[in-house]
Amino acid sequence: MTNPSPSISARFDRYAASRLQREDLFFFLWRVFDVLHKERGEEFVPNWHLEAMCWQLERVAAGQTRRLLITIPPRHLKTITTSVAFVAWLIGKNPALRIIIASYGQDLPMNNLRDLRRLMESQAYRRVFPGVLIKVTGSQIRTSRGGSIRATSVGGTITGIGADYIIGDDLLKAGETGSSQIREAAFNFYQHSLVSRLDNKSEGRIILVQQRLHADDVAGRLLDADGGFTHLNLPAIAEEDQTIAIGPGRVHQRRCGDVLFPQREPRETLDALRREMGSVVFIPQYQQRTDGAGSDLFQWSWFLPP
Repeated sequence: MTNPSPSISARFDRYAASRLQREDLFFFLWRVFDVLHKERGEEFVPNWHLEAMCWQLERVAAGQTRRLLITIPPRHLKTITTSVAFVAWLIGKNPALRIIIASYGQDLPMNNLRDLRRLMESQAYRRVFPGVLIKVTGSQIRTSRGGSIRATSVGGTITGIGADYIIGDDLLKAGETGSSQIREAAFNFYQHSLVSRLDNKSEGRIILVQQRLHADDVAGRLLDADGGFTHLNLPAIAEEDQTIAIGPGRVHQRRCGDVLFPQREPRETLDALRREMGSVVFIPQYQQRTDGAGSDLFQWSWFLPP
């Protein structure tokens, strides 16, 4: 029996890869990152925290969770994971879905829309999801099956628009949380504008992803109110031992003092950021805690080697 020719083997490998990416969001995210960033010389780093986010997002897609809150430091690939890869993956599986992506300003969701268009028009995406045809009009991507991806911002007009999924990606801007009016506006937008856009209130899904900024930010209010959110909390440095699900039957054992993404932000970088930013700013944004805001309750010496 002869071995298959290289061309047949290559086609099989592409088919197997496409099938894996259709079924597993983490591997799809890996492909998305390559499509959007490899030409800049950036390599995807398959860190466990990305698996953790993808697993929770997959649970939302499966209906096992209908409200998900992810709190994570900046620059840890939260936007490309939730607002780009997950959205494109959902539409690939069901082009009739309607999705709203919201942020504190219009720039971020519009950037996400541009990345989504670039991704969904790429050969790599069409290989994974060959049946998805899109048309871009203003702040919206429409599919040939009646689905849509709409970008909006806090205070933006979304009257008359329904959604199956709502993604709130940083509804508050760092540096503006000192204003109680801005915090109130962000929460009111979430509570009165976004939530009401769900077509089916019992089945619709909401994902919020952000860095913590204030005890009274959107995440803080929802957690205090016990709003039924599954909370994936990922501080830059673990302050206690954690067992974090990263897939079906798979967990990551995180030890106190472990750095979240050492390949990109090692301990030395975090130490420098803390000194430069000050603990009052660093603790909420990087440690996802607001009880230390306004004081220096966080003792860095807790995590220094003896």
